[in-house]
Amino acid sequence: MAENYNAQLEEACAKFRKILEDQLVRVEDMKAQGDFVDYATLDTLRIGVCGGDGIGPIISAEARRVLEFMLSDMVESGKVEFVDITVLPSKTESQWARLSPMMLWQS
Repeated sequence: MAENYNAQLEEACAKFRKILEDQLVRVEDMKAQGDFVDYATLDTLRIGVCGGDGIGPIISAEARRVLEFMLSDMVESGKVEFVDITVLPSKTESQWARLSPMMLWQS
């Protein structure tokens, strides 16, 4: 029985490794573009929250609640601000895939 758990664990680790490797490639691709914002240098980091549709508003509200708790010191000091995004600009799916958070905020 332990062998079965070990095989399942190895399979799960391999899948998680693939996810992490893909994300690291994505990060390096973004760095290579050179047009990203260094958020650490901003006076205030504005985090836009968009609920979406269906179950999205419920999930977004809970995610915001967790972030507000985790970042409470930064919110209180004014370093982080949460903003509700109620209307999104019209974009095609491929255009959304290329948007950075800053571009969405400025839209």
